[in-house]
Amino acid sequence: MNKLRFFTILFVLIFSMATFAQSNGMVVTVEGYGMNKQQALDDAYRRALEEVAGAWIKAKTKVEDMTPIEDLVLSRVSGFVKLKKIVSYEYDEDMESYKVVAEVEVIEENVKEVISDLLKEAGDPSVGLIIKEEYSPKEGKCEYDLNPMFLASSGLNEKLSAEGITTPDISTLSEYNETLKKSGVSDKDLVKISQAAANIVSYILYVKANYSARYVEEYDVCSVRLNLEGKLVRADTGEIVKAYAFSEVLAGGTPEAAINRILKKIIPNVTSRVAEDIYMDRIVKALSERNIKIRFDLPDPEYMGKIEDCVVNGYIDAKKVTVVNKMGNTIILSILTMDKTDEVWEKLKDICSEFSLSLITQSSNFLEVEVTGILNTGEIKTIVLRFDLEKFSLSKDVKSCVSNISDIKSFKRISFKPYTIEVKTYLDVEDLIDVIINCEGFEAEVEDIAEDGSWVLFSVK
Repeated sequence: MNKLRFFTILFVLIFSMATFAQSNGMVVTVEGYGMNKQQALDDAYRRALEEVAGAWIKAKTKVEDMTPIEDLVLSRVSGFVKLKKIVSYEYDEDMESYKVVAEVEVIEENVKEVISDLLKEAGDPSVGLIIKEEYSPKEGKCEYDLNPMFLASSGLNEKLSAEGITTPDISTLSEYNETLKKSGVSDKDLVKISQAAANIVSYILYVKANYSARYVEEYDVCSVRLNLEGKLVRADTGEIVKAYAFSEVLAGGTPEAAINRILKKIIPNVTSRVAEDIYMDRIVKALSERNIKIRFDLPDPEYMGKIEDCVVNGYIDAKKVTVVNKMGNTIILSILTMDKTDEVWEKLKDICSEFSLSLITQSSNFLEVEVTGILNTGEIKTIVLRFDLEKFSLSKDVKSCVSNISDIKSFKRISFKPYTIEVKTYLDVEDLIDVIINCEGFEAEVEDIAEDGSWVLFSVK
């Protein structure tokens, strides 16, 4: 009897481990609340993601409060947060909302891969500093010439660096020096500097400090007030991310002593606020939809309608495609999408495959494409490649293999389980199989193939 119980328990454990290995994810039981069933489920998904990968995401993004970006994160990794079972669903009178108890699977490895790729695309944060200081001393013992500049030598650079944010020098830019000569810095000036500095830094931080002092005869000290204003600006767009205002009053035997006391107290607060806002904006930018403008340079205006049709009707992953401008041999389109510009370029080659396209310019939100003519090529075939991977890490080798096959015109990943890629190629399915089997980094064998050659299933180890 004891032996029977032992083997029963052992079987259950082995079966559970096998199920976990097959799903490659962690199943957690969570509660969710909402005004209806779907809202309650969405809340459960967020709680499951937080429980399984929340600590890692916070550490990786350096965003402590995930609340403002939970929905953005979930939208990016929704394919790896899946409902396994609804345990119960009821109206909770105490919470005045619906409550769902659900078993949710989170494939942590894939979540981490997606977030890491997005942060890699966003790049390491860097900020260019623009500092202006004004000193308005009263007559008498507290009069002081503002030299050297206090805020500029307060260690602001070093403290931002300690937060993981580099501060490249942008003082060589003519736009920077022109702005410093002005008595005030307008938002238009900041846009101008940000555009000039976009290849050097990811943000501009403008800080203006005004010091005013008065002599306190009773205590024989100088009382100094610092009013500090700041603006954090995205370098690529000129958009103001956050505006700041700090004020502090402290006294000292001299104006210098009072100012140094104030800066020692206020600078840590300033840098932590700025760092927090930069990291939050960075992850929001990485996760959000973006407007990407595409300029097509055409050999003849007669191509304009065809190019417009192939993008407007063919770019199914875009939330919105609009025509910005048509002039002469040029058409400019705007695409609202979650795709990066390199992904947009790959999809353009696919959906507008009848044209010969060349990429002229590429930035984070702009593509310039030259259309040199209409292709006269053989038939392009669509073939779905499914890979039964021994371990998920082999997916990187498989993707590298497929992306380097010169006769594949375009490809896109369809799913992770099984790892599936759709390719458009001039190759016959037999020739494509031969190329994949001979790729380095993994061993592939054909397990199954469609009679019409539309799909192939490989086992990979």
